[in-house]
Amino acid sequence: MKSSKLFHVLSVVFGIAGLLLWAVAIFAVPAGALGFGQTRETMLMCAMVSLLAAIWLLVGAMHHITLAKMGETV
Repeated sequence: MKSSKLFHVLSVVFGIAGLLLWAVAIFAVPAGALGFGQTRETMLMCAMVSLLAAIWLLVGAMHHITLAKMGETV
């Protein structure tokens, strides 16, 4: 599997995980309460990190696609 495809698949997985975690934190966990052993703020911070990782992986995938178009081996 090419690295650009792997980065793209991982970015989708991290993005969906971040969105699901964000939705659970907002809609299922009341403020200040523990849900799944975490507070809402902790879950939101984890969701932000997951979304940032998804963005970083997508930028990496675009970089590798650009390098592949130029003919450089990655």
